[in-house]
Amino acid sequence: NQIGSISFNTSGNLTMTGNVNVTGTWSVTSLGGLNAGTSVVNMMGGTVTAGNTATTQAMFDNLTTTTGSTTVLSSNSFVSFNGNLTNNGSITPNNALLRMNGGGAQSITGTSLTLNALEANNVGTKTIGTAIDITDSLKISAAATIASGGNLTLKSTSALKGRIAQVA
Repeated sequence: NQIGSISFNTSGNLTMTGNVNVTGTWSVTSLGGLNAGTSVVNMMGGTVTAGNTATTQAMFDNLTTTTGSTTVLSSNSFVSFNGNLTNNGSITPNNALLRMNGGGAQSITGTSLTLNALEANNVGTKTIGTAIDITDSLKISAAATIASGGNLTLKSTSALKGRIAQVA
């Protein structure tokens, strides 16, 4: 079953189970937190609309983009996931920050992608299993490890300077 669009505006925590197939917009105005689980959100195109604070970021257990789809991340948003990101479609980053926020091993796999910024938070090894170009910053917390397997490239553009940011 598919959901056109879904919005969150609560100070409470979200608990998700199973798979959710989204064809429209995943929108976060306010969200207290995400209770860790094993759910999978399948973006079948559409937009992830979120803010850039702890309570307005988009949060997922596992996030997948489906084959042939384009998922757009809203400009200057924070998109956080506790499990894995599987990119089978394409992602338009629009200056968004992608956070690997899980408390253990995580991975990014699928087709290659370009990201504005990638942040590895929390403990555990964060595996980069596909080619990723980062055009702004890579930030790694002191407890996290990045296993890139040669798949991670920092790239500068006329507007952005690919760099390793301050370690938190």
